[in-house]
Amino acid sequence: MGKKVTFLFLFLFSFVLVSGLTFKQGDCANIVAVSNSSEVNLSSVVLPNGTINLINAPMTKNGVTHNYSFCSTELVGDYVYNYNDADNKVYQGILEITYSGKPLDLSRTLVYIYLIILVGGLGFFLLWLRGKLPMDKRDEENRLIQISWLKHLSLPFMGLSYLCFTAVVYISGLLGIAYLGTGIGNILYSISWAMFWGVFVFVIIFFFKIFDDVYHDIMKNKDLRFGITEDEM
Repeated sequence: MGKKVTFLFLFLFSFVLVSGLTFKQGDCANIVAVSNSSEVNLSSVVLPNGTINLINAPMTKNGVTHNYSFCSTELVGDYVYNYNDADNKVYQGILEITYSGKPLDLSRTLVYIYLIILVGGLGFFLLWLRGKLPMDKRDEENRLIQISWLKHLSLPFMGLSYLCFTAVVYISGLLGIAYLGTGIGNILYSISWAMFWGVFVFVIIFFFKIFDDVYHDIMKNKDLRFGITEDEM
């Protein structure tokens, strides 16, 4: 009876450890096996792409737990490891490698999806709002009669929408890495960083463009107050 209770405890403890084996991509993963055996040997690790990494090395014993540091974690996904005890009984466990080092779950995925919808929607809303900005008023002969200062919000709105779409690509890249592997995920992730660095270029261009437009409108507004038409400017 005592052996059965001990075996049940070890089985449940092993299940908890295995279900919690989640590590960050590129970091060494601590493979854990729970066994009363005097010696446990890690035979192989199957990578997410199906490649079999032969180990055939003893695990470090610490009481009833046996540990092995596995560092070939470049791929995102589930790693299946096989080990055997001193009686040559073969066991199997699973460890998970994610981009963040945290286990993937539905709630975290839904948060990412909600962020994509929210931030992407904000980006489209800013573009729509940009199209609704009032422009300069002109008469029937297309002569300028009133300057709209709100039109200068056009470039800031466009820049903010660009930032929103950059964030959408970045979050999509994280989801891609987590669920689709490093292929599509890394492409989206790289695109998002390229877009992010492009922000600095756009900020400089937008700043000088807005400054130039505002300056010319100030001059035009000054002439309009003195009754000078646009043709005479």
